[in-house]
Amino acid sequence: MAEQGTAPRSVVLIDTLDCPLDISDLSMVADRMLDEHSSQWLDDDRLVAMGGCIQLFEGQTPRKLSVPPLLVRAEERTGTHDRPRWALADTTVDVPGDHFTVPAEHAGTTAHAVTRWLDPVLADGADPDGARS
Repeated sequence: MAEQGTAPRSVVLIDTLDCPLDISDLSMVADRMLDEHSSQWLDDDRLVAMGGCIQLFEGQTPRKLSVPPLLVRAEERTGTHDRPRWALADTTVDVPGDHFTVPAEHAGTTAHAVTRWLDPVLADGADPDGARS
């Protein structure tokens, strides 16, 4: 974005898996979506979206950003897999829910956590820890 003239002031990752993606990380999502009792059943739309995400991140290697990144991470594990981690995130905030419910059933608490972290950045150019840019 910065190269196109619109630099971000921060980056928020919501329960995002680290790159490069590992097939075992992706199975975390598939396990839940293939469970017949899950409210997140694997349908055509979700399958296409997952394929798009995989292509988007394929071959990507994260690099240190010039803006503060936040990882919002679901408190509950999905299946037997570890919760996402992002090595380059300056701050990690845990919120209620799992990978699927954080942006849905728990959207309010997720938005509150993001807003609480993001407000200082947008208000006066300070990073979330209070330093001025």
